[in-house]
Amino acid sequence: MNQKINKSKKTIRFFLLVYIIYIPIFLLILYFSARAYKGFSIFHFFISDLGEKTAPFHNLFQISVIIFGFLSFFFVQELSDFLPDSKFLKTSIFFLFLTYFLIILAAIFSSDEIPVMHQLLGEVFFVSIFVACFCLIYPMFKSKQISNFLIVLNFVFLFFWILGTISYVGLKSNYGSFWTTEMNLAEFARTQKSFILRNITLWEWMIFSLAILLNFLISIIILKNQKRVAEKRSPPDIFNSIIE
Repeated sequence: MNQKINKSKKTIRFFLLVYIIYIPIFLLILYFSARAYKGFSIFHFFISDLGEKTAPFHNLFQISVIIFGFLSFFFVQELSDFLPDSKFLKTSIFFLFLTYFLIILAAIFSSDEIPVMHQLLGEVFFVSIFVACFCLIYPMFKSKQISNFLIVLNFVFLFFWILGTISYVGLKSNYGSFWTTEMNLAEFARTQKSFILRNITLWEWMIFSLAILLNFLISIIILKNQKRVAEKRSPPDIFNSIIE
């Protein structure tokens, strides 16, 4: 039984390490996909635009997002064992699993092929990640391994999310859903005001980037403290305790 548990722990830690290595690769794929897309700008294009058929490397982008979502499950599993247990943590873990499952689905159902489904997934995704990060506030405060910098970074993420949501709600109230027009997603984004606080595409990029940065830094901390995680996971060895 212990051998199976140890094997499972090693497997999860291995994929967490793969996740840490993959994040810079994923960011490079995003960067070069955007660079190859003529006229692309984070001020006028959503992340999802890189997955549309008009994007030069849309297949590579979609596959990279699916891999990112899959590897994120191992990060969430390790996070659930790393932070102090509480109802807030359990709620956060549930919504984090939901968040990365939605990312995978959003990559499969691209915005140009099934726009209604894609926008619905995107909206649920952003609500889910907000609830997850909000519920992480208490466990992060209680953890001795999480630095004040990461706690502040989480608050910055929540603040950006609020500004992005205000921008998105304002855009929808003025123009409706993008699938009700003859414009594609990128063209729809250009109808908004250029003022930075109303630029939903920019806020989406900033929110997504901050989330990845948080995941990356916390994953490194988890690996550095893997001995503590292992002790927390391992069941008490009753036989040895009796002998001693």
